Amino acid sequence: MNTEAAEEADRESAVPVINAIEQIGTRWRVNIVYALKNGELRFNDLKRETGASSKTLSEKLDELENNNIIDRRVEKDSPIAVYYYLTSKGNELLHALSALSEWEQNWANRDT
Repeated sequence: MNTEAAEEADRESAVPVINAIEQIGTRWRVNIVYALKNGELRFNDLKRETGASSKTLSEKLDELENNNIIDRRVEKDSPIAVYYYLTSKGNELLHALSALSEWEQNWANRDT
């Protein structure tokens, strides 16, 4: 394989990682995923758990829902209650984030 073809193959193999990082996106999204690791939560519970403002939390919840990482369940009792939870995709992401966290902990205090 020539050098140019090898470089192209390297770029193509990085595409899934880049796509995954784009879906994860921000620290807020990661905080939300971790907050939901033990089950569903309501908006105000997520706000308290993550420290996000209402506006930021609402935006990030919409983004995560659009990426099928979380879903919501609406109870139409009075008052209406909305619960957010991880989808199967979100649970798999949680495992990947745990592996990334372990990697960072292993290497965080090393100079090289």
